[in-house]
Amino acid sequence: MLAEAGHHIGGIYGRNETDAQILADYFSCVSFHSLQDAAEDTDLLILAVSDDSIGSLATQLGENLPIAHVSGTRPLSLLPQLNRAVIWPMQTLTAGHAIAYKEMHLCIESDQISFASNLRDWFSLVTPHVHIVDSRQRAALHLAAVWSCNFSNLLYRVADKICHNHGVDFQWLHPLVLETATKIEMISPHASQTGPAHRGDMLTIRQQLEMLQGDTELSAIYRSLTELIMNNKNGNQL
Repeated sequence: MLAEAGHHIGGIYGRNETDAQILADYFSCVSFHSLQDAAEDTDLLILAVSDDSIGSLATQLGENLPIAHVSGTRPLSLLPQLNRAVIWPMQTLTAGHAIAYKEMHLCIESDQISFASNLRDWFSLVTPHVHIVDSRQRAALHLAAVWSCNFSNLLYRVADKICHNHGVDFQWLHPLVLETATKIEMISPHASQTGPAHRGDMLTIRQQLEMLQGDTELSAIYRSLTELIMNNKNGNQL
Protein backbone atom coordinates (compact mmCIF):
# COMPACT_ATOMS: atom_id res chain seq x y z
CA MET A 1 0.00 0.00 0.00
CA LEU A 2 2.80 2.37 0.93
CA ALA A 3 4.74 1.61 -2.24
CA GLU A 4 1.72 2.16 -4.47
CA ALA A 5 1.14 5.47 -2.68
CA GLY A 6 4.63 6.58 -3.76
CA HIS A 7 6.59 5.91 -0.58
CA HIS A 8 10.06 4.35 -0.93
CA ILE A 9 10.52 0.96 0.73
CA GLY A 10 14.12 1.06 1.96
CA GLY A 11 14.41 -2.61 2.83
CA ILE A 12 12.92 -5.72 4.38
CA TYR A 13 14.09 -7.72 7.36
CA GLY A 14 12.49 -10.99 8.40
CA ARG A 15 13.33 -14.00 10.54
CA ASN A 16 12.88 -16.15 7.44
CA GLU A 17 15.55 -14.86 5.05
CA THR A 18 13.98 -16.56 2.03
CA ASP A 19 10.61 -14.88 2.57
CA ALA A 20 12.33 -11.56 3.26
CA GLN A 21 14.27 -11.82 0.01
CA ILE A 22 11.07 -12.55 -1.94
CA LEU A 23 9.50 -9.39 -0.55
CA ALA A 24 12.67 -7.38 -1.17
CA ASP A 25 12.80 -8.57 -4.79
CA TYR A 26 9.16 -7.58 -5.25
CA PHE A 27 9.89 -4.04 -4.04
CA SER A 28 13.34 -3.87 -5.68
CA CYS A 29 14.94 -3.10 -2.34
CA VAL A 30 17.49 -4.53 0.06
CA SER A 31 16.96 -7.65 2.16
CA PHE A 32 18.65 -6.91 5.47
CA HIS A 33 20.53 -9.66 7.29
CA SER A 34 20.10 -8.14 10.74
CA LEU A 35 17.53 -6.00 12.51
CA GLN A 36 20.18 -3.43 13.31
CA ASP A 37 21.03 -3.00 9.61
CA ALA A 38 17.36 -2.41 8.87
CA ALA A 39 17.21 0.34 11.47
CA GLU A 40 19.81 2.56 9.80
CA ASP A 41 18.81 5.77 7.97
CA THR A 42 15.05 5.32 7.84
CA ASP A 43 12.07 7.62 8.33
CA LEU A 44 9.99 4.79 9.79
CA LEU A 45 10.56 1.18 10.76
CA ILE A 46 7.34 -0.83 10.86
CA LEU A 47 7.27 -3.89 13.10
CA ALA A 48 4.75 -6.08 11.25
CA VAL A 49 5.31 -9.07 13.52
CA SER A 50 3.37 -11.26 15.94
CA ASP A 51 2.05 -9.42 19.00
CA ASP A 52 4.27 -11.37 21.40
CA SER A 53 7.42 -10.39 19.45
CA ILE A 54 6.92 -6.62 19.45
CA GLY A 55 8.50 -5.80 22.81
CA SER A 56 11.55 -8.04 22.50
CA LEU A 57 12.37 -6.76 19.01
CA ALA A 58 11.81 -3.10 19.87
CA THR A 59 14.22 -3.25 22.82
CA GLN A 60 17.00 -4.34 20.43
CA LEU A 61 16.76 -1.02 18.59
CA GLY A 62 18.00 2.48 19.43
CA GLU A 63 15.79 5.01 21.17
CA ASN A 64 16.11 7.55 18.34
CA LEU A 65 14.62 5.24 15.69
CA PRO A 66 11.17 6.28 14.38
CA ILE A 67 9.18 3.10 14.89
CA ALA A 68 5.65 1.72 14.84
CA HIS A 69 3.94 -1.59 15.44
CA VAL A 70 0.70 -2.60 13.75
CA SER A 71 -1.16 -4.48 16.47
CA GLY A 72 -4.73 -3.56 17.27
CA THR A 73 -4.40 -4.53 20.94
CA ARG A 74 -0.79 -4.21 22.15
CA PRO A 75 0.10 -0.97 23.99
CA LEU A 76 2.26 1.83 22.66
CA SER A 77 4.49 1.40 25.72
CA LEU A 78 6.01 -1.77 24.24
CA LEU A 79 8.15 0.57 22.14
CA PRO A 80 10.92 2.28 24.18
CA GLN A 81 11.76 4.71 21.35
CA LEU A 82 11.12 8.45 21.57
CA ASN A 83 9.22 8.63 18.26
CA ARG A 84 6.84 5.70 18.52
CA ALA A 85 3.40 4.90 17.22
CA VAL A 86 0.81 2.25 16.55
CA ILE A 87 -0.44 2.06 12.97
CA TRP A 88 -3.44 -0.27 12.88
CA PRO A 89 -5.20 -0.97 9.57
CA MET A 90 -8.82 -1.85 10.32
CA GLN A 91 -9.05 -4.59 7.72
CA THR A 92 -8.84 -8.36 7.60
CA LEU A 93 -5.69 -9.31 5.71
CA THR A 94 -5.25 -12.70 4.03
CA ALA A 95 -2.20 -13.63 1.98
CA GLY A 96 -2.98 -13.73 -1.75
CA HIS A 97 -6.25 -11.80 -1.41
CA ALA A 98 -6.25 -8.19 -2.63
CA ILE A 99 -8.24 -5.60 -0.67
CA ALA A 100 -9.78 -2.26 -1.62
CA TYR A 101 -7.51 -0.41 0.78
CA LYS A 102 -8.65 3.04 -0.35
CA GLU A 103 -11.87 2.25 1.51
CA MET A 104 -10.04 0.98 4.59
CA HIS A 105 -9.96 2.95 7.85
CA LEU A 106 -6.58 3.24 9.54
CA CYS A 107 -5.89 4.23 13.15
CA ILE A 108 -2.76 5.97 14.42
CA GLU A 109 -1.79 6.34 18.06
CA SER A 110 1.30 8.18 19.27
CA ASP A 111 2.36 10.18 22.30
CA GLN A 112 4.30 12.55 20.03
CA ILE A 113 1.95 15.00 18.32
CA SER A 114 4.34 15.93 15.51
CA PHE A 115 5.15 12.27 14.77
CA ALA A 116 1.45 11.39 14.68
CA SER A 117 0.85 14.30 12.29
CA ASN A 118 3.63 13.12 9.97
CA LEU A 119 2.25 9.59 9.95
CA ARG A 120 -1.23 10.88 9.16
CA ASP A 121 0.16 12.79 6.18
CA TRP A 122 2.08 9.75 4.91
CA PHE A 123 -0.78 7.30 5.27
CA SER A 124 -3.36 9.71 3.86
CA LEU A 125 -1.80 8.82 0.51
CA VAL A 126 -2.80 5.20 1.20
CA THR A 127 -6.37 5.86 2.35
CA PRO A 128 -8.33 9.05 3.06
CA HIS A 129 -9.74 7.41 6.21
CA VAL A 130 -6.91 7.99 8.71
CA HIS A 131 -7.81 8.60 12.36
CA ILE A 132 -5.75 9.68 15.36
CA VAL A 133 -6.96 7.65 18.35
CA ASP A 134 -5.96 6.95 21.95
CA SER A 135 -5.38 3.55 23.57
CA ARG A 136 -8.92 3.29 24.92
CA GLN A 137 -10.49 4.01 21.53
CA ARG A 138 -8.18 1.56 19.74
CA ALA A 139 -9.01 -1.18 22.25
CA ALA A 140 -12.75 -0.55 21.79
CA LEU A 141 -12.44 -0.60 18.00
CA HIS A 142 -10.49 -3.85 18.13
CA LEU A 143 -13.09 -5.48 20.38
CA ALA A 144 -15.81 -4.31 17.98
CA ALA A 145 -13.77 -5.71 15.08
CA VAL A 146 -13.54 -9.11 16.78
CA TRP A 147 -17.33 -9.21 17.11
CA SER A 148 -18.09 -7.92 13.61
CA CYS A 149 -15.33 -9.72 11.69
CA ASN A 150 -13.77 -12.68 13.53
CA PHE A 151 -16.91 -13.94 15.24
CA SER A 152 -19.07 -13.41 12.16
CA ASN A 153 -16.56 -15.39 10.07
CA LEU A 154 -16.78 -18.23 12.59
CA LEU A 155 -20.54 -18.22 12.06
CA TYR A 156 -19.95 -18.41 8.30
CA ARG A 157 -17.83 -21.51 8.97
CA VAL A 158 -20.67 -23.03 11.00
CA ALA A 159 -23.15 -22.25 8.20
CA ASP A 160 -20.77 -23.77 5.64
CA LYS A 161 -20.54 -26.95 7.74
CA ILE A 162 -24.34 -27.17 8.07
CA CYS A 163 -24.76 -26.77 4.32
CA HIS A 164 -22.09 -29.39 3.59
CA ASN A 165 -23.62 -31.89 6.02
CA HIS A 166 -27.02 -31.55 4.35
CA GLY A 167 -25.87 -31.59 0.72
CA VAL A 168 -26.54 -27.95 -0.19
CA ASP A 169 -24.17 -25.27 -1.46
CA PHE A 170 -23.03 -22.55 0.97
CA GLN A 171 -22.62 -20.21 -2.02
CA TRP A 172 -26.41 -19.98 -2.22
CA LEU A 173 -26.17 -17.90 0.98
CA HIS A 174 -23.71 -15.39 -0.48
CA PRO A 175 -26.36 -12.85 -1.62
CA LEU A 176 -27.97 -13.02 1.83
CA VAL A 177 -24.63 -12.47 3.59
CA LEU A 178 -23.72 -9.57 1.28
CA GLU A 179 -27.13 -7.93 1.71
CA THR A 180 -26.81 -8.19 5.50
CA ALA A 181 -23.37 -6.56 5.39
CA THR A 182 -24.22 -3.76 2.97
CA LYS A 183 -27.53 -2.94 4.68
CA ILE A 184 -25.76 -1.45 7.71
CA GLU A 185 -24.35 1.27 5.45
CA MET A 186 -27.89 2.65 5.26
CA ILE A 187 -29.57 1.64 8.52
CA SER A 188 -28.34 0.73 11.99
CA PRO A 189 -27.58 -2.90 12.96
CA HIS A 190 -30.40 -2.69 15.52
CA ALA A 191 -32.94 -1.63 12.86
CA SER A 192 -31.79 -4.31 10.42
CA GLN A 193 -32.10 -7.26 12.83
CA THR A 194 -34.34 -10.03 11.47
CA GLY A 195 -34.81 -13.76 12.03
CA PRO A 196 -36.82 -16.17 14.21
CA ALA A 197 -35.39 -14.88 17.51
CA HIS A 198 -36.26 -11.29 16.62
CA ARG A 199 -39.79 -12.36 15.64
CA GLY A 200 -40.20 -14.64 18.68
CA ASP A 201 -40.86 -17.63 16.41
CA MET A 202 -40.46 -20.35 19.07
CA LEU A 203 -41.55 -23.23 16.81
CA THR A 204 -38.74 -22.49 14.36
CA ILE A 205 -36.25 -22.07 17.21
CA ARG A 206 -37.21 -25.46 18.71
CA GLN A 207 -36.99 -27.15 15.31
CA GLN A 208 -33.53 -25.72 14.66
CA LEU A 209 -32.31 -26.73 18.12
CA GLU A 210 -33.49 -30.28 17.32
CA MET A 211 -31.33 -30.19 14.18
CA LEU A 212 -28.34 -29.21 16.35
CA GLN A 213 -28.99 -31.68 19.18
CA GLY A 214 -26.00 -33.83 18.15
CA ASP A 215 -23.60 -30.90 18.66
CA THR A 216 -23.64 -29.53 22.20
CA GLU A 217 -21.25 -26.67 21.38
CA LEU A 218 -23.33 -25.32 18.51
CA SER A 219 -26.55 -25.86 20.44
CA ALA A 220 -25.18 -23.74 23.30
CA ILE A 221 -24.06 -20.99 20.91
CA TYR A 222 -27.43 -21.02 19.13
CA ARG A 223 -29.26 -20.74 22.50
CA SER A 224 -26.98 -17.91 23.73
CA LEU A 225 -27.30 -15.83 20.55
CA THR A 226 -31.05 -16.45 20.37
CA GLU A 227 -31.52 -15.34 23.99
CA LEU A 228 -29.33 -12.29 23.41
CA ILE A 229 -31.45 -11.20 20.45
CA MET A 230 -34.73 -11.86 22.26
CA ASN A 231 -33.64 -10.10 25.47
CA ASN A 232 -32.49 -7.03 23.55
CA LYS A 233 -35.21 -6.91 20.91
CA ASN A 234 -36.25 -3.40 21.86
CA GLY A 235 -32.70 -2.09 22.03
CA ASN A 236 -32.85 -1.45 25.77
CA GLN A 237 -29.47 -3.01 26.49
CA LEU A 238 -27.65 -3.42 23.15
